[in-house]
Amino acid sequence: MSFSQVANAWPGPAVDAMTVASHKFGGPQGVGALLVRRHLRLEPILHGGGQEGGARSGTENVVGIVGFAAAVRAGNKDVGTRSLALAASRHELLARVLADVPGARLTGDPEERLPGHASFVVPGVSGESMLVALDVAGFAVSSGSACAAGKDEPSPVLLALGMEPTLAQTAIRFTLPSPLSNHAIERIVEVLRAEVLAARGARTPGR
Repeated sequence: MSFSQVANAWPGPAVDAMTVASHKFGGPQGVGALLVRRHLRLEPILHGGGQEGGARSGTENVVGIVGFAAAVRAGNKDVGTRSLALAASRHELLARVLADVPGARLTGDPEERLPGHASFVVPGVSGESMLVALDVAGFAVSSGSACAAGKDEPSPVLLALGMEPTLAQTAIRFTLPSPLSNHAIERIVEVLRAEVLAARGARTPGR
């Protein structure tokens, strides 16, 4: 991955280093940005030519960096309006899932989170089974961290928050690229509710 290091790039919050992955907002994979506070010393993993301001050696991915910059410019258009719309859609999704999916619990703060991010745990129901059911219905979601796809292990983030491993394995995460329609939210809730009831030995109407 190519990184551009930006020293002392922001005044706060109290974060010493932050990575931004291009593919998370429509840019190419394999490129990103590393923001580091001034005076924070980094030990390069790769030594040699001293590229990336001495933080990482190796030929820079110029095409990827240009694509990253283009994605940043495109993403900044109407960012405030789009964020508000995403947050409203996420809020509706959270409210419906928590109200209508038996046992569903929100992970993280209901408000202090990315506008398009929603994540839940459902005790006693496999996160993978919910993922598969939603995938069949046309929704791409995750049951763990993206970098650990295919592994049947609980999220280390949820474990660090003090969650029991068995509960963390029931996690399911939505990352919304755009606001959901009312029909999409209804369908998500319907699929999750059916999966939960089936896992608990109940039957939904018509099944």
